Amino acid sequence: RHFPVDFKWSRPEGGMFVWAEGPDAFDMERIYWRAVERHTAFVPGQFFYAQPGQGLATMRLNFTMASGERIDTAVGVLGDILAHQLAAA
Repeated sequence: RHFPVDFKWSRPEGGMFVWAEGPDAFDMERIYWRAVERHTAFVPGQFFYAQPGQGLATMRLNFTMASGERIDTAVGVLGDILAHQLAAA
């Protein structure tokens, strides 16, 4: 409910991560630094690809070791940043 409609994400049946993907032109590393300024973090997905330049619009979100309330707050922060970035594009 927090992410813009242009985004899609995995629905894990186990594990520790949700994989999210934005529009092709998105630079999640740039989004990462804006999120850190707001005390929220994730791992830009590009670091899980073998070829440079791949996965720039992807992100890996950890959902362990945090309460549902805290996750909801963090995803809200990310959704706000993502929406502002989309509006600026």
